[in-house]
Parts: sequence; C-alpha cells; structure tokens
Amino acid sequence: MSHELAEKIQATFAELYADGYDGKHEKVLELVREARGALEASHGKLGPWEAEELARAEVAVKCNFLRLALHEIQKAIDVSELPKAEYDYGFNYTKQRG
Repeated sequence: MSHELAEKIQATFAELYADGYDGKHEKVLELVREARGALEASHGKLGPWEAEELARAEVAVKCNFLRLALHEIQKAIDVSELPKAEYDYGFNYTKQRG
C-alpha cells in the first residue's frame, strides 16, 4: 500500500491530537475514500474484511470518533496485505467472536 497514504494517516493523527476534531471530519472521510480507491486499484476488488473496516471508519466519523476512524483505515490497509491463509483465518475468527 502507498507509503504516502500511511504518512497522511499518521499526520492526521498528529493533527487531531494537536488541534482537536473541529473541521476535520471531511478530511478523515477523504482518507477513507482514498484508502478504498487505493485498495481497489491494487487488488481489483475490495475484500470483505477491508470493506467492513472502511465502513466502520465511516461510522466512526459520523459518531465523532475520528482517531478510531483512522485506526480502522489503517486496519483495512494492514489486513489487505496479509497472505490469503492468514486473511481467511483472521476474517473468520473475527466473525466467530462477533
């Protein structure tokens, strides 16, 4: 995944910590859209785990949990890089514990 996107996520974490949440919701939603586009571009189709994490990120933004949303974006990126066996196991494990 793009090193540039990871840097944007980290910079936004720092910005939220330093300046607060006011006026930052659209910026975080843009990172969700950017991550979705990057994942689709690199994998052809968004996997179910990534889709779920990005949907959670959008809900977190709506509920004013912007730092949680950034974690969810990063998690979507991280799981997209797992080998298939680990991805399948992890995704199914989270469903069993759900």
